[in-house]
Amino acid sequence: MAFFHFTSAEFYALTPAQFLMLDSCRREALAHSEMVGAFTTAAIINHSMMRPEKAVSAAEFMPNHRGYKRRPSELSEEQRQTLNDFHVRAAVMAARMKAKNNA
Repeated sequence: MAFFHFTSAEFYALTPAQFLMLDSCRREALAHSEMVGAFTTAAIINHSMMRPEKAVSAAEFMPNHRGYKRRPSELSEEQRQTLNDFHVRAAVMAARMKAKNNA
């Protein structure tokens, strides 16, 4: 298991109870790192100059959390298309810069 950094021999020497305990710790660490990122993201969005009318919660950025539900987009179709075009242009520009640097 790459996450646990065990050799094959060490991994196969684990009992099922030991493996379940390690897996539980791994899941807890993953949830904690996801939670830290979610709280940071929610704080930045809620205190930005263009914050939404209704404050976002950290659970909106934690897909593995039981309270997760996707918020409906506040963008119009035209705004969504403009944003999508910007992302495409940015990706193309980044690819050109990468190709130029690798040449």
